[in-house]
Amino acid sequence: MPSPPTKVVDTTGAGDAFTGALAVAILEGRSPLDAARFAA
Repeated sequence: MPSPPTKVVDTTGAGDAFTGALAVAILEGRSPLDAARFAA
């Protein structure tokens, strides 16, 4: 899934934030694709 265009300022914690948001969305019952979109 391509990411939306953005200006990267600092990547510190980016993976942690994505993983946390992905986990929240999955626990809320979202589909894997919707969860990935939410996390991105």
